[in-house]
Amino acid sequence: MLDWRFYHGLRTDPDSPMRRPCLALATPTLASDGANLAAVFATLAHLREDTAPLDRAIEDAFPGARLIVPEPGRIASFGMVFPDYPHRVFDAAELSDGTLRYLALAGALLAYRLPAFIALNEPETSLHPDLLEPLARLVAAASRRTQIWLVTHSEPLAAALARFGGVAPHTVVKRDGATWLDGLTLSGAFREAGGPAVARAASANQTFRLFGHGCRTPLPPGFRHEPLRLQSQAEEQGAAGREIARSTQEAASSAAADALAGQAAALRGEVDSFLANIRAA
Repeated sequence: MLDWRFYHGLRTDPDSPMRRPCLALATPTLASDGANLAAVFATLAHLREDTAPLDRAIEDAFPGARLIVPEPGRIASFGMVFPDYPHRVFDAAELSDGTLRYLALAGALLAYRLPAFIALNEPETSLHPDLLEPLARLVAAASRRTQIWLVTHSEPLAAALARFGGVAPHTVVKRDGATWLDGLTLSGAFREAGGPAVARAASANQTFRLFGHGCRTPLPPGFRHEPLRLQSQAEEQGAAGREIARSTQEAASSAAADALAGQAAALRGEVDSFLANIRAA
């Protein structure tokens, strides 16, 4: 689970860390808060020297625009050039919320190395409706490299994911105060196996769409259809991390043990926050 990423806190406000330069370190994976976005782009542009997928994703969303990633020194940064102002580079602090969020999602899904599991919570937030289909194509392409779960209130995004990803979304409904995947049985299988798994809840604010695709590293049995299993998995991981930390203290420094326990605690916090957002919606 330490290799999983939960992207639900990609802030785009004026104080967002994504709007600031960051240390120029080799960065194969985007952090959960997107704070190393500039370093992710710099890794692709100046270490891997291959930005073709990223360039295509930007052209798909912003025709005629270009991502500018200066060669980093101590810090990494990025900006955008738009066709209306071909000689002006807009740095990250100047970009609109929707543009910055789309770039962050592109960084998460096109990074040099993807996590074994990615969860996206309402990625359509702040995006212009015209960006939903490019986002769906991004998700579908990334799903060929890893496992992706996506939660959204957007019907157009759910439809685009089904069209470009070839996977029917599932509807999460609330019944008698309980949250459940419509059509899911207690055995973990859907009643209409192989058929459309789309149903509509009585109220839009009670509906989520989940999108998943094949991955190289399968998740534990039963996980694909039970998102709330994340909580028990996190509890087990936290307990395992604490046990490892206790045993490590006998053979290694206390600093190393504290770091391991801290990683487990941080991951548990991400999972708890992700589940809280789902339950509150």
